[in-house]
Amino acid sequence: IGDEGTIAVSEVLRKCGNLQNLNLSYNEIGVDGAVAVSEALSKCVNLQLLNLSYNEIGVDGAVAVSEALSKCVNLQLLNLDENNIADDGAIAVSEALNHC
Repeated sequence: IGDEGTIAVSEVLRKCGNLQNLNLSYNEIGVDGAVAVSEALSKCVNLQLLNLSYNEIGVDGAVAVSEALSKCVNLQLLNLDENNIADDGAIAVSEALNHC
């Protein structure tokens, strides 16, 4: 769905406060899509599973997602495989997960 589709999906996600599972793997999501998802996830406090594997979010996308993770206090599973998040992205995510 790429960034454009992810941005559209994120608009709907903002209204899904009870969402528990979100799987957007293999969707060619880049930084812009990751930023849109992260902004929407701040409303999804019941999220338990987030799968963004096999996308292209990179370091900046991982940092954006990490900012939303601190609000996802019920998160049990996070999958960011194959996103080229590098050390800086991994550090940002791990620091955010300390709040889950």
